[in-house]
Amino acid sequence: MGISFKLPLAQSLRPDATCGRLTNKEKRTKLSVMKKLFLLCMFLLTACSLFQEKEERFVNPLFYETLYPISQTVRETRLTPTKIYSKSDIRDCQLLKNTERELIFSCEYDHPRGYRITDLFYKYVLSDDFYTENCQLVEEYSSRSQKELGHASYAAYCIHKDEL
Repeated sequence: MGISFKLPLAQSLRPDATCGRLTNKEKRTKLSVMKKLFLLCMFLLTACSLFQEKEERFVNPLFYETLYPISQTVRETRLTPTKIYSKSDIRDCQLLKNTERELIFSCEYDHPRGYRITDLFYKYVLSDDFYTENCQLVEEYSSRSQKELGHASYAAYCIHKDEL
């Protein structure tokens, strides 16, 4: 009744054993795999940075200030590059034009009666005029068509100079 053990070391004791060293072919294969993994990592990092959403900002920081209504039919309003906040509603928007003096948005929002309104265009223009000494005038034009923004509904706002 003999018990035999196979020792893993027994193979490395043979005269043709490489004592844990890799052959040239094994080295090339390992290097090839490492290169492929490195290239894959670099590709993924590059792809992630390309598709990373960049935060859009207004060219003129004045447009971040609260717009106080001068017109009777509008409410206090705040603008961001992706939304227009009014007292009772929030409009999801896409910024189409962003200059020092003018913003143009394409917006949509949920109407209180339960349906969604799309393709509303808003244009905010920073006027050279002052409504009063401490009030910078901002004009708003809104329309269902971007081409008609100059002939659309009109509202006027004020950015108080003391906020600047």
